Amino acid sequence: MKAKVFSSDQERQIVQGYDKMGLAALAKHWHCMQITIKGVLARYGIALKDPYHFTSTSISDSDELEIIKRYQSGTSIESLKKEFKINHRRIVRIFSKRKVEKILRTSQKQLSLETIEQIINCFYAGLTMAELSDEFGMANHTLRGVLRAHGVALRSKGELNTLSVSLEKATLMKEAYERTLSLRLVGRQFGYCNASVKKAILEYYPDFVLSDKTPSNEQIWMHEYGEAKGREMYRRHMRAIAKKNRGRLGPRPSNTSGGYGVKGWYNGFFFRSLKELSFILANETSHKIESAEGLIRVKYRDGDRFRYYYPDFVLDDKDIVEVKDKYSMSDTKVLAKMKALKRFCKGTRYTCRIEDISLNQAAIKTLYLEGKIVFSSRHDEYVKETYGTR
Repeated sequence: MKAKVFSSDQERQIVQGYDKMGLAALAKHWHCMQITIKGVLARYGIALKDPYHFTSTSISDSDELEIIKRYQSGTSIESLKKEFKINHRRIVRIFSKRKVEKILRTSQKQLSLETIEQIINCFYAGLTMAELSDEFGMANHTLRGVLRAHGVALRSKGELNTLSVSLEKATLMKEAYERTLSLRLVGRQFGYCNASVKKAILEYYPDFVLSDKTPSNEQIWMHEYGEAKGREMYRRHMRAIAKKNRGRLGPRPSNTSGGYGVKGWYNGFFFRSLKELSFILANETSHKIESAEGLIRVKYRDGDRFRYYYPDFVLDDKDIVEVKDKYSMSDTKVLAKMKALKRFCKGTRYTCRIEDISLNQAAIKTLYLEGKIVFSSRHDEYVKETYGTR
């Protein structure tokens, strides 16, 4: 690969930018490799800096010295993380850079009996792990180890429902819910399960309306940041998902849109969607139809690794059919599977195709009411709403 060539002005910009950015950031900005940036810096006599110098959170030398001083005077790592808004890995890097030995002050062996007694008493008084961590400046796993070592049974999620919550804390939970519209996020913040948060809010505010449905990220962000900014954040989020999934545009449709994911059994066949069931109904009288699972296995490339998959159906011992909806036709993984399937069929008696078939809801409803179709129990609500009860 040929190295990128910069003009004199661009090289001076790179040298000036190195004071504020790292090698990786400069290489990304100028669309080149890090070794190219190193070559430019070498031509200008610029020495490479310590790789620990750059971090997503800016920490000055004076901050690093303050962190070390506070740590050696007895402040816990958990407290330093919250105060300076950096993660544990960053603190470990600072210690490594400054040749500071880590003090294992929060280990169970070095905790005083008085501190252990306070932890146990606070736990029995009703404090959660999150509250104990804030109170004693220790990580959750350290606190759990202390409690288990002294024979204290930890609470299950169900037992968290029995904890009493003060009016002050319930008010904070209510305000947090109004900001986020999510019991899960509030529970994560206060160290309670969803049911405990709901119970605490309704105990002191019985007229407060809680949504029965979990809001989507788009709804949460629109509520918290405003409609315009929330929608833009959600669009960026979905673009990132599409890029990660190599071309799939957002999530697949729900079960009520095309019957995707509705599983069940019919006439000895196991179907994974109503599309597959409709295909079986359309071809069972005019063709010999078999499930390809266990009969034909195709090797395909998924990114940088190889996987195997089974096609959907085989018609008349010669035609391999993949049943997909229109949302999946341009999916990168589906295209890779079809490419591999065509390569598999080359030189054999088999042909292959991908097919999108219309749903035959009337026939499905009739056969279901006659007891000939059995749906998976996880789809009971959808089946009852769509086809009624037998």
